[in-house]
Amino acid sequence: MTPDRIRQWHRLFGITLTDVFSDSPWRVELEKELALQSQLLDVVIIEQTRGVTEGPSATGVELPDGLDGLRAHNLLTYKSHHEPLDGWALDELIGH
Repeated sequence: MTPDRIRQWHRLFGITLTDVFSDSPWRVELEKELALQSQLLDVVIIEQTRGVTEGPSATGVELPDGLDGLRAHNLLTYKSHHEPLDGWALDELIGH
């Protein structure tokens, strides 16, 4: 699979999350550039309002499994079965 094809899957993942969070107090940013040297982060979910308590009842939005307990800044990465989620990928993610 080519790098461009893999990046399309990352974008689709981000677009799906953008739709999921459309009526929530968070905004989703795709392929956020965070370095002087080109290095794209797959998805960033950023809280838009202050004073939101945790849980779906506080936001009024039912979030998918695994996306509960969001904080003010949340980083997500997506790896297809063609890419390893290895130590380097995790170091890259938490290094942001």
